[in-house]
Amino acid sequence: MKNILKIDKYYLILSAGIFCMIGGIMLNYKASVVCQDAHYRNIYLIVLLSVLICIIKYFFILKKMANKNINRILQYVEPEFILKFQSTRMYFFIFIMFCLGFFLRRYSFINVEFLAIMYYGIGSALFISSIEYFRCFVKKALI
Repeated sequence: MKNILKIDKYYLILSAGIFCMIGGIMLNYKASVVCQDAHYRNIYLIVLLSVLICIIKYFFILKKMANKNINRILQYVEPEFILKFQSTRMYFFIFIMFCLGFFLRRYSFINVEFLAIMYYGIGSALFISSIEYFRCFVKKALI
């Protein structure tokens, strides 16, 4: 029973990719819900700024973080607990981000278009960063 929650390092990498992909999809969904409340007069500005945030977030933060996480996972020798696809520090960071997102949606004075820009940018960057995990999984585990 104890070993049932332990998986091979390559499946930890796959799990991290799925986690990032689902997180990106959820943030993009939240952005689309926020945009339903927004005025569409600024849709081109929302798209442009979202793409800019996505590029910056992906290349300067998430791509490096994904590769660092992949290298950490590849050092495992034995099968590890299924939730070890992220470090403990990252789980804390994810919790803080969830709380911040909830606070911004619920109690914030921030413009909904700004929230949509942030959600689309970060969500798209997360989705794209999942490709790093999938690429590693295919290269290491399947080939």
